[in-house]
Amino acid sequence: MTQTFTREGRSKYIGGSDIHHITNQPPWGCKRRLWYEKKLYPYDEEPVVTAAMRRGTALEPIIRKEFAKKFNYRIGKDLPIIDDAPEWVGGNVDGIILPGKGNKNGPGKGNERGPGIAEFKAPGSWAYNAMMGEGLSNGYIYQGQYYMWSRGVEWCHWGIMPIEAWELDCPKLERSEIIIDIMREDCEEFWELLKGDKPPEPPLDTLAGHCNNCPFTTTCKGEEGAAEIEIVKRSMAAAGPGYFVIKDEDLSRLVDQRQSFAVIEKDAKGEVGGMKGQILDMMRDLNVEGAILKNWKVKRSHIIRSMFQEKAFQKQHPELYDEFCSDAEWDEIRVRKLTDPDKELFLKGERP
Repeated sequence: MTQTFTREGRSKYIGGSDIHHITNQPPWGCKRRLWYEKKLYPYDEEPVVTAAMRRGTALEPIIRKEFAKKFNYRIGKDLPIIDDAPEWVGGNVDGIILPGKGNKNGPGKGNERGPGIAEFKAPGSWAYNAMMGEGLSNGYIYQGQYYMWSRGVEWCHWGIMPIEAWELDCPKLERSEIIIDIMREDCEEFWELLKGDKPPEPPLDTLAGHCNNCPFTTTCKGEEGAAEIEIVKRSMAAAGPGYFVIKDEDLSRLVDQRQSFAVIEKDAKGEVGGMKGQILDMMRDLNVEGAILKNWKVKRSHIIRSMFQEKAFQKQHPELYDEFCSDAEWDEIRVRKLTDPDKELFLKGERP
């Protein structure tokens, strides 16, 4: 099929980047949002091209070059979609790994398996660290399986480089007929929904997650629901004191992990400290000082503390104390178990 990459063109097929929406994969996947997009509903707010999106586009050629060099790969253009593919199959891959190392005399020492899918990503450091600790996210896995099936190949190789570090991680993914069958059923069901006028149900946890960057908030939630979402967005952006109900799965998982390590903190001080720094970074990115998560209440405090603690010196030489005393500043987190009222707030998505 001939593909165009305008909004109207993308409405005529399902691409690999749509699969995480169809399967409601966290953190942002929403089948309902994709339904409005494919049906060409007018935007309530024009989608914002985020810094992360611009970063990914700008870094793709760099990642491609480093990836090909690391594995002696020859990266070619997209393969045709398989002949017996359903009408809705589309999308474009980042590259195809071709046999050989790319010299004019034919195949060399590179890939000897036959063609494979090459995909390149440039996530933030916290998303990268979570993924490298737990494996590829489900969204990436479904995207890779979709491209392997639609191009008739057996393997996919990822080049993943976080923006904060010149570090290339390259997990491989093998074709799974079980995942492909499930994915195809979900896509077929979604394609049938597009023929009707009733949108699918949204994911359960949406208020401060999926919805705060969705261009269809009024269309989906109505005027009152959109106003509620806007209040949440403005409250988060204000960076004011107090707790906010945050249903961000990555932050929640990170705090869970930190607390698990804290139980054996004496043997895992490095792990706890590193996760503590990641939690602080993520809360700064979310622009909140407190968060009610699935299992924890987290408070970020900005601390200014004197580092000169020699009381005897201060007592004996008060005139010199100010000269030798220096201050240091940092943010701190404090984590405690949720109370029953806190849990009710989390379920309702309300701010205390």
